[in-house]
Amino acid sequence: MARIVIDSLEDPRLQPYRALNHRSSTARGSRFIAEGRLVVERLLASRYECASVLVEQGRHQAWVESLEQSLENSRKPSLEVLEIRSADLRQLTGFDFHRGVLACGIRPPMPTIDQLPPAADAGPLVVACGVTDAENLGSTIRSAAAFGVHSLVITPDAADPLSRRVLRVSMAAALRMTVYTADAPESDFRRLAAERGYRLVATTLAPGAKPLAEFHHDQRPLAILLGDEAQGLPPAILATATDQLTIPMRQGIDSLNVAVAAGITFYALLGESSG
Repeated sequence: MARIVIDSLEDPRLQPYRALNHRSSTARGSRFIAEGRLVVERLLASRYECASVLVEQGRHQAWVESLEQSLENSRKPSLEVLEIRSADLRQLTGFDFHRGVLACGIRPPMPTIDQLPPAADAGPLVVACGVTDAENLGSTIRSAAAFGVHSLVITPDAADPLSRRVLRVSMAAALRMTVYTADAPESDFRRLAAERGYRLVATTLAPGAKPLAEFHHDQRPLAILLGDEAQGLPPAILATATDQLTIPMRQGIDSLNVAVAAGITFYALLGESSG
């Protein structure tokens, strides 16, 4: 592991960390940023490659020394740890950064839904259709991981599951997920049911949806479809579902936050099998 003191904000090694506060949470480049010691540690322990770690000079020295020791016999012995002054770090990232540790991960190509393994190997799927809010997607991923979900499907308009905010809110659970993209959602989801044998369960407020408590399992693996925060699932996507389920609520409350609804749904549908 190489420890490098950075004395110029023009250093090209800092490029991935620039203006983090102004980046779109839906952008998906070749690099992604992990924030905070816990998330960085989980990135380093994950299957993802790490290009560099950036630390605030004078902070986390014991952690850096421990990291150096642990990497000596790891598969990441050439990792660069960049050290930068506190004032420069704030200027670089574009916000008052208090955690003092960042890392740059390398993003592999995202597989398509056609590259899913057999349903028996993939297990239950969570399908995020246009969930654009990073905090909501991060919370949803964290809840999904808690109930044994290892595979996530996203549509092109969803938030980036490896964005800094999603990783932070999910407590890096997104790094343990295999994420697939559904570039043609309607046809992709129909094939999930017809060719892969999935039971597509849509969460919706649409009239005629069955209360969640009335759902009865069969032998088919589940793909749980979640819609965006404002509009829910589009009618064309809803039409692909084999089941439409709703969470009954008292009068005067017309909907739940998507991450809250997701957690309730995961518990009801996956709770018994998550242990």
